[in-house]
Amino acid sequence: MNKEEALSITQEVFRSTLEDKDLELAFETSQDNLERWDSIENLNLLTAIEKRLGIKFAFEQMLAIRSVGDICEFVVLNVSNKD
Repeated sequence: MNKEEALSITQEVFRSTLEDKDLELAFETSQDNLERWDSIENLNLLTAIEKRLGIKFAFEQMLAIRSVGDICEFVVLNVSNKD
């Protein structure tokens, strides 16, 4: 999986979890510029991504996430480590 594929999956999860079918994400999207992405939603979003892809984020990864790009990097890393 590459970062673009991870972005597509992340966007689908964000749209579903945040109930916004028109939400458009970029690698630069962060909690600072997406109002509904707060600390509670962060856990919901990461859990949904884990379930969708059958991966598990390390606690350190969860703490390091500052943007959608960070999520995508960790998705790529975790998916490649899963295989």
